[in-house]
Amino acid sequence: MKIAAVPMLLTLALCLIQDAASEGENQDICSDFRPYVKDGRLGCTRENEPVLGLDGKTHVNKCVMCAELFLKEAEENAKREGETRIRRTAEKDFCKEYENQVRNGRLFCTRESEPVRGPDGRMHGNKCALCAEIFKQHFSEEKNKADERLRKAKEKVKRETEKLCSEYQDHAMNGIPFCTKENYPIRGPDGKMHGNLCSMCQDFYQAKAEEKKKAEAKARSKREPGRVDSYAPCRPYLKFMTNGILPCTKEINPTKGPDGKMYNSPCSMCATMLQAEKKEKKNREDESKNKRQSENTSSFEELCREYRKSMKNGHLLCTRENDPIQGPDGKEHVNLCFMCEALFQQEERARAKAKRQTAKELCREYRNYVRNGRLPCTTENDPIEGPDGKIHGNTCFMCAAFFQQEAKEEEAESKRPKRGAEKDTCSEFRRLLKNGSLFCTRENDPVRGPDGKTHGNKCAMCKEVLQKEDEARKRKEKERKEKEDQRKAVRSGRKRGRRGKAEDQCAEYRKQMKNGPLSCTREIDPVRNENGKSYNNKCAMCKEKLQKEAEENKKNSRNRSNGNESALGKDVCDQFRSQMENGQLTCTQESDPVQGPDGRTHGNICAMCKEKLGREAAKRKTKEQDYMTNTVEKNNGKENSEMCKHYRVLPRMGYLCPVDLQPVCGDDGQTYGNPCRLCHENLIRQTNIRIRSEGRCEESNTETTPLSMPASVK
Repeated sequence: MKIAAVPMLLTLALCLIQDAASEGENQDICSDFRPYVKDGRLGCTRENEPVLGLDGKTHVNKCVMCAELFLKEAEENAKREGETRIRRTAEKDFCKEYENQVRNGRLFCTRESEPVRGPDGRMHGNKCALCAEIFKQHFSEEKNKADERLRKAKEKVKRETEKLCSEYQDHAMNGIPFCTKENYPIRGPDGKMHGNLCSMCQDFYQAKAEEKKKAEAKARSKREPGRVDSYAPCRPYLKFMTNGILPCTKEINPTKGPDGKMYNSPCSMCATMLQAEKKEKKNREDESKNKRQSENTSSFEELCREYRKSMKNGHLLCTRENDPIQGPDGKEHVNLCFMCEALFQQEERARAKAKRQTAKELCREYRNYVRNGRLPCTTENDPIEGPDGKIHGNTCFMCAAFFQQEAKEEEAESKRPKRGAEKDTCSEFRRLLKNGSLFCTRENDPVRGPDGKTHGNKCAMCKEVLQKEDEARKRKEKERKEKEDQRKAVRSGRKRGRRGKAEDQCAEYRKQMKNGPLSCTREIDPVRNENGKSYNNKCAMCKEKLQKEAEENKKNSRNRSNGNESALGKDVCDQFRSQMENGQLTCTQESDPVQGPDGRTHGNICAMCKEKLGREAAKRKTKEQDYMTNTVEKNNGKENSEMCKHYRVLPRMGYLCPVDLQPVCGDDGQTYGNPCRLCHENLIRQTNIRIRSEGRCEESNTETTPLSMPASVK
């Protein structure tokens, strides 16, 4: 009998395993269709792909099989919900007399003994006790459903917000992004309105960080009770503690503490652990204090709302009435008004700090382009509000102002006198200085200096401090001397007149010149030079002027070198200069070899001098031609500049020209409506077009003006 039962049990187990496997397989097969189910129904196509279902039937395709399965599941769920509804209705009717006495799912009953059996088969002391159990179960079910709905809604909001804020994740610092104040309102997935998308993401990441901190604090608080038993061996030593310190003897009795470390004795172990406990307790108190302050801030803001409108220039006008109140920072204030003033000032400092941090983050890419404390910017119009509250033309201009403010603050900080403690530290070594040097021994007594560095001893530290003071003093004296020299140069330039003034105008650009060229922006801010010529801006004028000066210096140095060479051979070739005719020298064919200054060998002295004097004559002729050309161009330029002086110049626009028609022909072959239009073209395009003749160019094609005379002279 037993032997026959074994195969039957094996067969039954195998069938159950196959059923479970087929059920899991069907569930896995239909998991792809679940998102498309609505009210237990699934719409399918009629394509013919036969499949065998769990019930052994053959279905047209997989979708039809899953549709029937989902329909059965919906019917079962509806049946189960109907049973639950019937049961709850019966329980509600049974306990209707106690409904008004229920508070938060709890019903308080007497202990009278009238046993009654509940629907779960359990015996209860009386009807009230049974109903109390039923109400408690209903309340917990409703609460779980509400919590589940709320959790799902929060998770959905969190997912949508994270998707929207993914682009700001890379720009966050310490998990929180920095945002500008641009006004582009947006409603978040949580239904709240925010100033812009970035501010919404900032609030989201801040809330996320706070939740993380709360979870960590909760986990720490759960671990706290486990530490109590570890201090049990130290209880006998608590009565010997004085001022938080446990004095111990030097006995050697190695003991392993609960942290796994070895100590010399149980007393030293307890001293270390009690100090750690004291420090941890203090940290917890500080955290709880900060938490209380943050929780109380909202209530203080409500109290101070009426005073916010009375703030002027960061101050609040308060009376002296004595009504003490403790602020969110734990300090006692004279009255509510003074407390609100301190609260508003603290908020302003926090906002300024946040703005400054935001400006630092925005201006990080521009810091590499700063030269001599200045940041060159373009004039594109993209207004932005800076940390100082002012509106700037674009981000570059805001960063330029920010860098200048930083430089001023650093300069003020450097000028601020040091604390008396630092000066007194090295006062004993000042009298030992000899010619700015201090001689120290090499004794090893490490000390930390005011700059945070560790020095071998106090003397070595003071030696470095005094050297830095001496260098700073010398640097200041040098800067003061340079400023005095500049002031003297300005005074002497004013006496010399207009030329000196023009040189002083370009003094700031001389330092920026590198290898000749000067880099300028294209901003329109018209200026004139001493000759009356107009330029787009001051930098363009100085660029041309400094280039001319560099070329003249190079030419003068070349002329000086040529003059030295000619001076060497002057005595040799001087006798042949009087024999030159039209730049040519006629020589005989006699053979008297001689070596010239260039290392070449010539037939005789006359042949050597013929070549040299020919080069000099050619150079002289070229210089004369250049001089004549420059003279003509200068005369034309002066004439044009004199002509352009009569017209009005508008900043960033150019000349304001009349509408009258007085055509003139430029040397570029184009006809201009009047001389003012030609001046405007020269200013805008930075050209030097001259007037060839009056009237249209078509009329004056037959008449050509000689190069040796100005174009306007006929």
